Amino acid sequence: MTHLDGATVARAKALALDAALLKGWRLAASGRNFVTLETPLDRPATDGPADARAGEPTLLRIDARFSRVARGAEVELRAEEVWRADTTRAWSADITDRYREHLKRSLQSLSDQWQRFIASRIPHQPEATHEADSETEIPLHRLNAERPQAAKAGAPQPHPPDGAAEQKTSSRSAAGSPQTEPRLGVWAFEAERLALAHGCRLTESGAVLIAEDAGTEVHRVSCVKRREIRVRCDRTKCWTAR
Repeated sequence: MTHLDGATVARAKALALDAALLKGWRLAASGRNFVTLETPLDRPATDGPADARAGEPTLLRIDARFSRVARGAEVELRAEEVWRADTTRAWSADITDRYREHLKRSLQSLSDQWQRFIASRIPHQPEATHEADSETEIPLHRLNAERPQAAKAGAPQPHPPDGAAEQKTSSRSAAGSPQTEPRLGVWAFEAERLALAHGCRLTESGAVLIAEDAGTEVHRVSCVKRREIRVRCDRTKCWTAR
C-alpha cells in the first residue's frame, strides 16, 4: 500500500490508469474506487489447474483499490494469475506474495509520479481570470518528460472494451432528485496537468469527462476563482477547447 498525500481517489485512479495503459496493459474492469488491469505472462507463474497443459497462455491480473483517507488517498495492489480467461473453465490463483517486490516498485513509481505532479503546480495564480487560448496545445511528452512512451501500434487502446467501462452510479439528493456520479476519463490526469499549465488552481472535483468519441475525450476542469477550462485529449496530446 502507498499513500498519496493530498490526492483524491479520482486523481489517484487517473494517474494509475494513465501509466498502466501507456505501458500496454489492458483495462479489464473499472469502478469508482478500483481498476483491474491485465497483461499476458511470458510463462506461467503457477502450476495452474489440475488439467493444465504445457504452453497454455496465462494472464497477470492486477487489482488496484483506491481509498480516501484523512490527508489524501491510499492505493493497494493485489495480483493473480488467470488461466483460460473469459471461458467457462477459467481458473485463477492469488500471486500477490510472489509478486510483492514488483508491486512495491509499481507503488513507488506511482508515488514518484504523484510527487512530480504536485511539484508542477503553479503557485500564486488563483486570481487569474483570463480564459485559456483555444489554439494552445501541449504534447504529452512535454507534460511529463519521464512518462513511458505511448504503446506501439496494435497495443490496447486507451478506452475500455464494451462492458468494461466504468459504471455510472446515481444517488438522490436531500430533495430527492437524482444526481449522476461525475465521470472520470482515461486522460483526466493529463487534462489537469494542462489546466495547471494555464494557471488553473484545481478544485476538489478536478477533471470531469463530459464527452468522448473515437479516440478522444473532452474534460471540464474546474478552477478556483476563475472560469473552468475545457480540455480535449487523445493518445498523443491534450489541448484546450471551447
